[in-house]
Amino acid sequence: ALLLIWTAAVTVLGFERVAPDGNIRTFGDAVWWAFCTVTTVGYGDFTPVTVPGRVIAVGLMMGGVVLVGLIVATFSSWVLERASRGHEDQLPATRADVERLEQALAAARARLAPAAPAAPAAPAASVDLPDAGGPAAAHAPIGGERPADGTRAPR
Repeated sequence: ALLLIWTAAVTVLGFERVAPDGNIRTFGDAVWWAFCTVTTVGYGDFTPVTVPGRVIAVGLMMGGVVLVGLIVATFSSWVLERASRGHEDQLPATRADVERLEQALAAARARLAPAAPAAPAAPAASVDLPDAGGPAAAHAPIGGERPADGTRAPR
């Protein structure tokens, strides 16, 4: 910023010092004008009257706006970064994140979807159930008879 102000002040002074109706005659006037212009204050006590001086003034004005924006953006970014520490669980999801989750959900649903129903097998006279410890006829289920499809009755 100081380099921009100093360069603009020296350059404008070179053009305005020799202008017949110019009012920027000393280096102090040029630096004051440059500081007022770059900060977009523009008191109007010193103004360039030559075309090159005005072109430099426009560049200095734009540079001032860019510098102010850069400083504000940097400070805002720093404040937001400090304020969001420890809140990583509240970060917003991107579209890519949502699409990746939708694909994972679709794959999980496909794995859990029931296969085509098979034809029921004819009930056997004796069914070995691993958890029952032997033939079904030897172990009567609690609460009544077995259903016709050979499964266990609800308890």
